[in-house]
Amino acid sequence: MAALANAIAESRLDPNAHAARGEDSFGLFQLNRRGGLGAGHAPSELVNPESNIAIVIKAAQQSKGFIRAVSLDDAVSAFVRDVERPSDIPGEISKRVKIAHNTNRLKS
Repeated sequence: MAALANAIAESRLDPNAHAARGEDSFGLFQLNRRGGLGAGHAPSELVNPESNIAIVIKAAQQSKGFIRAVSLDDAVSAFVRDVERPSDIPGEISKRVKIAHNTNRLKS
């Protein structure tokens, strides 16, 4: 749910999303080719959902905070801090925690 909330916040689940203003980010998780998780990857790779998700999974597996999270809020916070790394970390944690809880309610 934490990763899903981040993909919703980043791209509204549009695998072809591209943010070019001040960055060069692509795909579901908006992986930034300028120093972010998208560095070294071609845009065609980053808009491929399987590739985009695989890159994010690898990064999430390296986040001790994410792996050790005991609550949805902890998982979202760690994912934002360690994987997505947006410019406004506290604001984005708050926003994405709300998305995660709302999404979690929908699945119940």
